Amino acid sequence: MISRQGDPGSDQQAAAEILEDGWIHVGQIETHYSYAGNRGPTVLLLHGGGPGMSGAAGFGPLFEPIAAKGLRAIAPDQLSMGYTDVRPHAWPVNGFQSLIDHVAGFIEALDLDDLCLVGHSQGSYVAARYALDYPERVRSLLLLSSGTIGSAMGVPNPENRGVKAVKAFDGTLDGLRAMMAATVGTAGADGRDMDAMSKQLFAAVDRPGVADARAAFESARDRLYASPEELERFSLRDRLPKLAIPARFVWGKEDLIAPLAMGRELAELLPQIPFTFVDDCGHNVQYGRPEIVLQELSALLDKED
Repeated sequence: MISRQGDPGSDQQAAAEILEDGWIHVGQIETHYSYAGNRGPTVLLLHGGGPGMSGAAGFGPLFEPIAAKGLRAIAPDQLSMGYTDVRPHAWPVNGFQSLIDHVAGFIEALDLDDLCLVGHSQGSYVAARYALDYPERVRSLLLLSSGTIGSAMGVPNPENRGVKAVKAFDGTLDGLRAMMAATVGTAGADGRDMDAMSKQLFAAVDRPGVADARAAFESARDRLYASPEELERFSLRDRLPKLAIPARFVWGKEDLIAPLAMGRELAELLPQIPFTFVDDCGHNVQYGRPEIVLQELSALLDKED
């Protein structure tokens, strides 16, 4: 079992009480995942890319209610993040493609099928790409506040306060607290104990090897923008509007990382995907308004039936 750091608030504590930890080899990569529920269809949760992020930290409030619906909630720690392997052979040297390939291998290793994919932020891009590349395995798709999808759709996002705060993270606990204060707030603006969450994230990002693994991803991401071929592979401009499965998008109106204007423009580019814009909520809509995210998930699952 992976020990949890910090003193979570009530919502996090309730989720932690039913969370289980699993490990599986994806090729030679020792992959950690969190899960709740052991029956019914699978909801695969793909977390965002912030420092220290993991499946458990990314989707804390959702595990218990998803399991209560008779579903399995599974959230892998993606490459360079959480508690997944960060030895050199596990570095995401091909950037986003490495993340997608790892998720594909994880799904294959657990023999998962008929998935409802839920992605947040960078994880929304991974979820969308997986759904487009492996349509036979995915039944529906729920996307949450994603500047990465915005970029892949050609929507400009000038460097803003939230993005600058993430880039300024210096590898220290105080630096992580400062990042959280700048992107979320200091007084539980999205329902969390910010100090406890900062400690939880720091426990993951402070592991040996994480900094090198993250640097490998960032280097690949930087190369992406210098290569027309890689940019074409990254782009969703032609593919996502043709998505054939049921999908929905949820976006916080007070998002400091992926601003509301980006979400509005994406909604125009993706008229086949219903967008829900949530009042008084920032980037982490699954924490700020988990009931809205669960309503959208239920709407997708009901549509499948």
